[in-house]
Amino acid sequence: MGRSYHLSKELKPEQATEILQELCHIPDLKQAQFTKELDYLNVETKDQEYYHVMSRAVNIFSQKADGCNLSFSKFV
Repeated sequence: MGRSYHLSKELKPEQATEILQELCHIPDLKQAQFTKELDYLNVETKDQEYYHVMSRAVNIFSQKADGCNLSFSKFV
């Protein structure tokens, strides 16, 4: 089971691509993908432990997307 996170800002396609490239380097991440509208990020981890993965993700979004924040939305 994965989790969906709402983005606080609208992303440009280039930002989304750059963020996904950075997220792929997180060891415990199984998969991450944006919705078509780039307003949600769906995440699944290898061991269902989200704390470390999402801590890194929050930092990546802050740096690469001009301070964009993530808020848990739902389980997917």
